Amino acid sequence: MSSTILDVSIPQGYMQMPLTDIGARFATVAQLTEELAPPDMKRLAHEVLPAYALMLEALAEMDARYCGIGRHTSSTGELVISCLTVCVVDSDEKRNPRLVLKELVTSRVEAGDAFGATEVLEVDGRPMLFAERVVGLPAPEIPGRAQLADTTPTYQLEAVVPAGDGSTLAAIEMSTASVERGPEFRKMIVDIARSVAFTAAVDLDQPSSLNL
Repeated sequence: MSSTILDVSIPQGYMQMPLTDIGARFATVAQLTEELAPPDMKRLAHEVLPAYALMLEALAEMDARYCGIGRHTSSTGELVISCLTVCVVDSDEKRNPRLVLKELVTSRVEAGDAFGATEVLEVDGRPMLFAERVVGLPAPEIPGRAQLADTTPTYQLEAVVPAGDGSTLAAIEMSTASVERGPEFRKMIVDIARSVAFTAAVDLDQPSSLNL
């Protein structure tokens, strides 16, 4: 796990999901659901909770610092559900942040994994990468509902913000199945990226000095 401390502003409307003690927390939720929920909710929980736990455990292994599920109202008044994640990648190698982003784009293209429309922009004097795409993700199996397709079209937005010395990257990603409403999240992603700040963690084992 990266030792870098990340400060980032999460917009209202998101419910934070656990990234520590995941197994114990989901076991508690499962027990409460079994004791208190109606039969239909119990069946849904049996299908959904293990999948959510696996997803969060995978995010934790990737040094995710935040995962939230959001409920929003679109410009036309409809309910839109989204998932927001913030991960940190720390290389401990100081480099030009613009070069780091350029090489990231190049590596994705060479790997055939380009993140749709990708652009490197200067925002508040800092280079940032922004990308968006529509991708097909595995459709969840929901008890009592017919599964019409194996995949679900999902709109994704990504912002990658490097530290000033290029040694650390913050990757912000938003996904929603409301593909037509996805572009309405662009400003939100830019605002989150603008709020990113990196702080090196203090090593308490190392002596420090004061200039008096």
